Amino acid sequence: MKKLFYLFSAAVFLISIFTTCSKDVSVTGVKLDESSLTLEIGKTKTLIATVLPEKATNKAVSWISTNPLVATVSSNGLVTAISKGETTIEVSTIDGNFTASCKVKVDDIPGGNIAVTGVML
Repeated sequence: MKKLFYLFSAAVFLISIFTTCSKDVSVTGVKLDESSLTLEIGKTKTLIATVLPEKATNKAVSWISTNPLVATVSSNGLVTAISKGETTIEVSTIDGNFTASCKVKVDDIPGGNIAVTGVML
């Protein structure tokens, strides 16, 4: 009877280990570290995507620019300003297709403004 009890206990223990280890944690969302940014033509900025929850099994994401003529985005979130204008960079999770976005404005002038240096009449 003791052998049967020990065998049963060992089986329950092993089953609990395997069911705990093999559970996938589904993605519940994604967020970006920036909601908007302004870049000069030729400049870059890396956006950081955080997949939620922290223990999600599949943290893979894809990136897209809604206007790649203004700014492009690489597979790791590196935004490159191409020409003056506005676009949106979107990140989507592979698991669950959750999305987050960042508005990007590209200026051809540093800071987006021209400083007045004088007035002539």
